[in-house]
Amino acid sequence: PGAGVLPPHRSTLEITQETALSIGSVYRCVQIISTTLAQLPMIVKRGQEDVSSPLANRPDINITANDFWGSTATSLALTGNAYWWVSRNQAGEVKNLEVLNPRSVVVSREDRPGAPFRYDYNGRRINNKNIKHIRLMVIPGKLEGVGPLQAGRTDLENTQRLLDYSNSFLKTGGIPTGVLSSDQFLNAEQADAYRKAWSEAQETRGLAVLGAGLNYSPISLTPEDIQMLENQKFSTLQIARLFGIPPIFLGAGIEGSSLTYATTETLGILFLQTTMADYLVSIEEALTDLLPRGQKSTFRLDSLMRSDLKTRTDSYATLIQNKVITPEEVRLMEGYSTTPIGALFEDAPVVSRPNTRAQEDTDE
Repeated sequence: PGAGVLPPHRSTLEITQETALSIGSVYRCVQIISTTLAQLPMIVKRGQEDVSSPLANRPDINITANDFWGSTATSLALTGNAYWWVSRNQAGEVKNLEVLNPRSVVVSREDRPGAPFRYDYNGRRINNKNIKHIRLMVIPGKLEGVGPLQAGRTDLENTQRLLDYSNSFLKTGGIPTGVLSSDQFLNAEQADAYRKAWSEAQETRGLAVLGAGLNYSPISLTPEDIQMLENQKFSTLQIARLFGIPPIFLGAGIEGSSLTYATTETLGILFLQTTMADYLVSIEEALTDLLPRGQKSTFRLDSLMRSDLKTRTDSYATLIQNKVITPEEVRLMEGYSTTPIGALFEDAPVVSRPNTRAQEDTDE
């Protein structure tokens, strides 16, 4: 600015979890990530063999596995960090996990190479064997992970300011709701009286009576006039990019793009392989560290990675024809039993129903 010109004051805008979740696009992005991860079954393997693990089936005995994995994903999406309280028995084996409030955990470390991390929960020091720290994006030198909200704080602040400005403009924008006009001369006292009478009638939603040549013309602004739709679209695209969510998942498209079923399906698989992979790998490695030696945890992605029925059918037909897999294996992959149900009734006797109507006609 030039000499003597002061720029407008900009108040510091604090973005908290509650503030961020009040933005519809942020809430939807976090929900998509949480729901996607929560519905995936966790399996444990020792080599190529599946192992039954109560810790993987239900990590926290007080809540369902769906809630546990969903809470972990939500914590990562909002703060970039997730913390599990690890309960062990006298032998040191892990018996239960609990998702902690990330805002109640403080991480510290001495400024020297090889120094261990220290954790305080609500002001109380925790033994490292009783806490598991999961970080979303690790930056060398930083003790805590970085999530979308921390990395894109400026974008969120701009989005919040746009929303605040739109709300303020609609409430106190200086634009009247309408105009009372008359084809006759009105002095200041008469104009004030008519305006007051009209306002009182509108407050009670009563019947308005116009006289003295008065005519009421409402003034309304369309969303396009105040650019609310453009602002919302821009903010949605920014937040979707920040969280790594395809905009189509938020009901927003990219200008000039043409999406078909095939491309939408490809976007879904790409979303799993890129955005969700960061969450999945971080959680898998954390749980593997808590399992007995030799066991490895992994999420089963079969149900979400499958293509449409026609594509799978054509692929199965080619694989069966080339003798890569058998029809029985295909049935197992699709969730059916190896033997078709119809085969169980091949040898069953055929029972014919008597023609009772013909018998009735004979009797008559």
